[in-house]
Amino acid sequence: MSDAQYVLVVDIPGSPKGEGVAITGLGEFKNGSSYDISKEQADNFRALNSTQEMVYDSKTNEVLGAEMVQGPTLLQASKTMHGITVTTADKDNDEDEPDEEDDVDEEEVDDEDEFPEGSDS
Repeated sequence: MSDAQYVLVVDIPGSPKGEGVAITGLGEFKNGSSYDISKEQADNFRALNSTQEMVYDSKTNEVLGAEMVQGPTLLQASKTMHGITVTTADKDNDEDEPDEEDDVDEEEVDDEDEFPEGSDS
């Protein structure tokens, strides 16, 4: 779990355990399972969920071109995914003390996120 940036848990009520669940930009996962997601996988997810937006001249409203707008982070996107829970992997915890540090680490990561939307755990 040393490379894991996130932990993704698939738990879709009403779906059989082991049923495949596809997440665009990440791949297929099995319901009832937990997965370590690396920084590279999370970055790929964000890139694959990016969009292009037109850039206009503010005076003439002429189209100047397009710019790539990064997609949401995996943490952000998971908030709207039914049955998918994503949490930050505990990379800084070298000892077995998850109780004290888990809450602090998750809040710190959410505060540093580019688009903070709360820090519900």
